[in-house]
Amino acid sequence: TPYWSQGAQKQYYVSKRCSAKEACVKTRNRYMPYCTHIWYEDWKCSECCQGDRCNYYVI
Repeated sequence: TPYWSQGAQKQYYVSKRCSAKEACVKTRNRYMPYCTHIWYEDWKCSECCQGDRCNYYVI
């Protein structure tokens, strides 16, 4: 929805991809100022992971 309204259902957008560690760190650093998790603000986060369960859990 283009307008904020109290009590409206939240919208989540999640994307996952593979990248080199250097590219992942750059992306994470770029989004760090916007990764606030404050419920009334829009926020963006990025995380780097590796291994079998990489990207299995999403907050």
